[in-house]
Amino acid sequence: MASRKKTIPTDVFPEDAALHHADDGAPGYTREKRGRDGHRYLDPAGGPLEDAAALARIEALTIPPAWNDVWVCTDAGGHLQATGRDAKKRKVYRYHPRWSERRNQLKFDRLRVFGAALPAIRARVAADLRRRTLDRDRVAAVAVELLQQTLIRIGNEQYAARNQTFGLTTLRDEHVAATTGSLRFTFTGKSGRDHDLTVRDRRLAAAALKLSELPGHRLLQYVGDDGRPHALHSEHVNDYLRDPTGLDFSAKDFRTWFGTVGAACWLLEQDPPLTREEGQKQNVGAIRHAAALLGNTPATCRKYYVHPLIPEMNAEGSLGPALRRLVEQMPEEAEAGLHPKEAAVLSLLLGDEGGRGSA
Repeated sequence: MASRKKTIPTDVFPEDAALHHADDGAPGYTREKRGRDGHRYLDPAGGPLEDAAALARIEALTIPPAWNDVWVCTDAGGHLQATGRDAKKRKVYRYHPRWSERRNQLKFDRLRVFGAALPAIRARVAADLRRRTLDRDRVAAVAVELLQQTLIRIGNEQYAARNQTFGLTTLRDEHVAATTGSLRFTFTGKSGRDHDLTVRDRRLAAAALKLSELPGHRLLQYVGDDGRPHALHSEHVNDYLRDPTGLDFSAKDFRTWFGTVGAACWLLEQDPPLTREEGQKQNVGAIRHAAALLGNTPATCRKYYVHPLIPEMNAEGSLGPALRRLVEQMPEEAEAGLHPKEAAVLSLLLGDEGGRGSA
């Protein structure tokens, strides 16, 4: 079975330890089975591991019993603490808690840059959707617009082949029914979740009808310079997002953006909380709303897809009033490529309303 993500206790990791790069190709602690359900850890020389501090750190990593080929870093300061193979033989990882925190904070920091770059991305998508040929730019634009309107995950070739679960770039013709004005998607996505989505957009419907005429079973294919159809992969979409801005964005940034905006908009519909406790209860509803939009669990959504500034400001009672003032100040088209509520959320993230977004 696949491992569950858990919060790793930090008290077994020295606060003053230097965090540095670690590689599971280096010698490390390993694990061997003992009896039916037991196991023990070995030191790099192959003898039983007896270091109490190392054993406590390993226990805190909560490495699932189902993992095989387990490797554990000998250094408490390594950014990568453990690797292994799950029941499906996929490589899985345990990172240092401070590394995970830093990486997550960097992701939320880049959300401000992504929001500011969205107008340029959307302008290019709009232009490329008007192209007449099914070249890579037009089909990538179709993918990005579908990503925005459906929030379908980008897709993974291995999951499609091994598990018959699909994402945007791995969808097949059988997963979509197109008319002159709409598209209906029915497919099984990550974690076996069934999707049934309808998109009403003449541009996308027209493109899908043309795409369905190409040979092959993949929905998103482009016609290359050789005149032959080629599958559009996730790296093509990420390259397309990078091109108009020169910045290293990916399809996942859209999910973080819409998770954050979705939670903020849900909270905007609520009365400002009178107490911190009331605000925290509202935050639970906002996270659930964002999780439903993205198809994630609330716990995953809270940790990875909603910028922490949003629930923090709401718990303080300042989010609603700040967003309302910003929305009222925005013209109907706040900024080319951004809706007024999106522009208001971006303003908060950029530090408007007293510079809160810089925290």
